[in-house]
Amino acid sequence: MCSSTRVEHKQTQTCASDTINKYITFHQNPSMAYLYDCFLGCPPTYYGPLCNTTCPQNCHGPCDLDVGQCTFGCINGWTGNRCEQECPPGSYRKDCLETCSAHCLNPRCNHVTGECFGGCYDGWQGFNCSQKCPYGQFGRNCSMFCDGCISSMCNHVNGLCDNTTSCNPGYKYSQYCNIACDDGYFGNNCAKGCYCLTNPCSKGDGICPSGGCKEGWYGESCNKACDDGYFGDNCTRKCNCLTGTCNSFTGKCLEDGSQSRSEETSNAAAIGGGVAAFIIVMLITVAAFIFYKNDQQYDDLIRMETTSPYQDLTTPSASNEYEQIDNAYVNLSLQM
Repeated sequence: MCSSTRVEHKQTQTCASDTINKYITFHQNPSMAYLYDCFLGCPPTYYGPLCNTTCPQNCHGPCDLDVGQCTFGCINGWTGNRCEQECPPGSYRKDCLETCSAHCLNPRCNHVTGECFGGCYDGWQGFNCSQKCPYGQFGRNCSMFCDGCISSMCNHVNGLCDNTTSCNPGYKYSQYCNIACDDGYFGNNCAKGCYCLTNPCSKGDGICPSGGCKEGWYGESCNKACDDGYFGDNCTRKCNCLTGTCNSFTGKCLEDGSQSRSEETSNAAAIGGGVAAFIIVMLITVAAFIFYKNDQQYDDLIRMETTSPYQDLTTPSASNEYEQIDNAYVNLSLQM
């Protein structure tokens, strides 16, 4: 270090001209006089004879005082004598010694951090695509779930179930267990049916939402047929049959088809009313027919009275012919 020299009220002092890589600093003492110090070397990030040239910005620490080369190498993602070059494609980090992840969709990655450009292949996630999908997830960006697989365990890339012998309840059997039961079915391999009145049942356990069951069914999953003697929604209606057995959907009596006495009476009344109406219609029809015939006969009688002179002329002629025949017969008999 050069000796310190007091200079009052001005900052114009420089270090000796026969020295290189030196710099000067000024400071003020309590007496208000300015002092300066000469130091060997340059401040950080500078180099050159007068320490007035900036080191390359990507140097890891100070640079060579004479030519400015990065003495301690480059920061992450850069290379070259003066650290002016990005890492080659496919490499990154310190001295470009790290290789971009093979799970990047794009073979290039960020030359500093290694972050993949364009995302990851199926089954991988993270900024540099180095993390497998969590258990129960798979596919692009791990956005798909293998809920149908036993214990939700599947291949993190394509979703193939670890256990390919069966699926969780609520899914049709396949090696991927990725097809849910159709509406109205539930359970293992969708083998059970449910007959909810409104919305479909849960595909897993078959429980129906509020609203009850369709006609002929009852139970939590609406898959139990009505007991004998009951029918209708939730099997709440009682059959009205002599045998006590009826169709669980419509309530129509089974076996001999007979209904209870009260229902028979009701039906008989309905049938009797129909028969009575039919008889009345028939009577009216017959009366009309008789009236018509009587009227027709009256017309005929009037017509006969009008034509009687003709009848008077023709009748004797017929009678004479019969009499002549009879006389001839009598005469012939007498002669014999």
